[in-house]
Amino acid sequence: MARTAEFDQELVLEKAMNAFWHRGVENTSINTLVEATGLKRSSLYNTFGSKEGLFRESFTLYIRNIMNVNFAPLKQDDANIATIIAHFRNLKPVFETPEPHHGCLLVNTAASSVDDAKNVDDIVSKAFADMQGYFHAALSRSKARGEIASTVQVEEQAKLLVAHVIAIANLARTTGGKVTGKVFIADLLQRLEQL
Repeated sequence: MARTAEFDQELVLEKAMNAFWHRGVENTSINTLVEATGLKRSSLYNTFGSKEGLFRESFTLYIRNIMNVNFAPLKQDDANIATIIAHFRNLKPVFETPEPHHGCLLVNTAASSVDDAKNVDDIVSKAFADMQGYFHAALSRSKARGEIASTVQVEEQAKLLVAHVIAIANLARTTGGKVTGKVFIADLLQRLEQL
């Protein structure tokens, strides 16, 4: 009979998620995960099967607890251009501290070519598609209400906003990128207000 895990699996996944997020998938070894979670190597393997299995579950936790929370206002039935502007305005503080930020685990993973990252391609693809869908719905609603110009190409703008999310996440990772990021996000906010 299999033993049940004698630890808080959600807490372990959160600790593993933070290790992957801060170090990158490719730079997070099993030894790092053992240290981060406080579990023995055998417990990690018995519970999650492999480093890939642990990454998949911790990445799923990231999507649920971080991404879904950050995008919650855009998922509302009344989300519009003001909601989109508020979303990007809320990202400005990332560029106001001198320390590099670890970016976005979704974007970092999408940019990684290691097999561990390929293990979650389906989750990455769905997350980006969902993000585009939130932007699309909010822009469509604003266009129908006359809050943005009737000439705005909603599909194109929604794709561009996803690209902006990716760019912002990458710019936040370095000190030099933060300088560029301030200008980048200010320009984006100005263009959104003029749609």
